[in-house]
Amino acid sequence: KHYINKLEALMEEVNNEDKLAAAPVLQQVAPGRLCVAVFPQDNRWYRARIEHVEDEEMCSVFYLDHGDAGPVPRSCVKEPWDGIMQLPFQAIEACLGAILPMNGQQWTKDSGDELWDMVFEKMLFAQVLSVGPSEHGNNNRYQMELYNTSAEYDIITSQELVIQGHGVMSGSPEWVNMMFPMAADPAWTESHPDPAEQICLLCAQMCQTSDPDRTVELAKKIESIVINNPTKHEAMRETRGVSSVCLVLGYYTQPAVLESLVVSLGYMVINSQANCDEVRTAGGLRVLCRLLKKDYRPEVQKQLVWALKQLAVNDRNRQAIEELGGLTTLSGI
Repeated sequence: KHYINKLEALMEEVNNEDKLAAAPVLQQVAPGRLCVAVFPQDNRWYRARIEHVEDEEMCSVFYLDHGDAGPVPRSCVKEPWDGIMQLPFQAIEACLGAILPMNGQQWTKDSGDELWDMVFEKMLFAQVLSVGPSEHGNNNRYQMELYNTSAEYDIITSQELVIQGHGVMSGSPEWVNMMFPMAADPAWTESHPDPAEQICLLCAQMCQTSDPDRTVELAKKIESIVINNPTKHEAMRETRGVSSVCLVLGYYTQPAVLESLVVSLGYMVINSQANCDEVRTAGGLRVLCRLLKKDYRPEVQKQLVWALKQLAVNDRNRQAIEELGGLTTLSGI
């Protein structure tokens, strides 16, 4: 609140007409130079830093308090005057550490628009994965995960972007360690020798590998363990096996991987009311409904429908499936 009030006062100072009129246009336009620059979308002035010079007419700037960047005419870049650079720059550089752009490319405008719709004017929970040097020289750069916690289940921002086709899992060690802390704990593995208790470890290994064949192999191994241990559903839940499958399910698009994970969830909940509830509260029911709307091959669609039928064993789950659009999608298949 303290810095918000100070920033609001600073914005009034930066946009003071008399002081702007008296401020000379920046003469030595070079990367790293601090300035005040107009933001074309609202024609207001902000503290900025020159990123690079495009030509004699244009330069690119980074807005130090709001994180935007873009080209502006050099005539709209002015020398900062005394006092306006004293407040620490307010933009916090951050990225989603769990995912990367599709096919190793740059993030697209559509991806940015999707992210904007997911976060704009929403109260989100942020979990920091790591802190590194800023790419813009603006203090630190935070790798994080964002959660919308307004519903019964958390909506994981990176997972939603993958489901929407905007990214792929990065498999970063920081993210894997945060999601699967037991994977780095030898004592945990020793105290849980039963394969039915190690599903979470297999999910962690799936996230760590970049080999598609290995990912399929691990998903099939999870499926085999679940099917061959019908009396150990409780142990699977208590050792985070159920919630781990719900988590990784939303990060894959390979049909063979999806099919095995969906089958695993379907078998995990058979004759287990507690596991049905766990799938719902861990976000797995939502992911299944989201995947059902995608155009996957018939085998995957068939298993998605089957798994949802296994989960629709009580009023709460049936209501959740309806709220998530699952019933509407099922009627159209």
